Amino acid sequence: MSDAPKAAEIGRPAPSPEAGGKPSVLEVFNRSFAAYDQAMQSLAATPDLNEDQMLQLFRYEECTKKGKEEALDKGQRTITHNLRDPKSGQEFTSREGIAVEGLISFLESQAAGEPDNAKKADIYKDLAILHGSLKSFNAAHADQINKDPKYLEARKAFEAQAFFQFRSRHAFAGSEGRDWEIADRILNSERFELNLPEGDKKPEAAISDEALQQIREAERLEEIARRPSHPPEDIDSSHLESRFVAERFYQDNIDSPEAKVSELEEARKNKKEGKLY
Repeated sequence: MSDAPKAAEIGRPAPSPEAGGKPSVLEVFNRSFAAYDQAMQSLAATPDLNEDQMLQLFRYEECTKKGKEEALDKGQRTITHNLRDPKSGQEFTSREGIAVEGLISFLESQAAGEPDNAKKADIYKDLAILHGSLKSFNAAHADQINKDPKYLEARKAFEAQAFFQFRSRHAFAGSEGRDWEIADRILNSERFELNLPEGDKKPEAAISDEALQQIREAERLEEIARRPSHPPEDIDSSHLESRFVAERFYQDNIDSPEAKVSELEEARKNKKEGKLY
């Protein structure tokens, strides 16, 4: 769009990693969204926005940003909308990829205004990766649209209501008729959804250095707890020796009814005097 913030006015996405190979769609989205978010925050603080700028902000706040927060940040690939046809009252459920037409327009504006050819090439690489995973709204939901035309009317009503709430929140002028016109235009010719591959999920958060240190400390304490609290003491084995002597005596004389008690007494005496059996 012609009024999109220029590349020189905002931070650029980081270049694609060289060593790691081609980045995933989700990596490119997250990297690009950081710069997009910065630019749209600046746009939101601008007074007297025209309709084109207002639509840019709508696509950011109500479409891409909301989709990121309600789906991608929670590890989901789609966002679910509950719809109702205003005429028949029939209800529908619509599962949609994150709307990214505003992000795409922003990146195209960045590339057009980037004087550095290497950085321009990086932006176009990211755009190529994103474009490979985009579907227009009509293509993504062709089955539902063809099955029941009331689905599309219900979806337009949802979009028109979202736009009405957005402009009311920002005190933008408008009308119900214009809200419907904008909703129809967005869904039929402008809406592009991010169709993430099955394996392209939100990366797990890395363990912080502080948390890693706590884990190591816990492991150290666990190891200490397994050790004996003091060196093993010398064990008085006299009772064992006595048992050994008695067992030897009875074993040697087990078949002799006349076994003499005096031999056992002598063994006990030898033990007391420190003599070996």
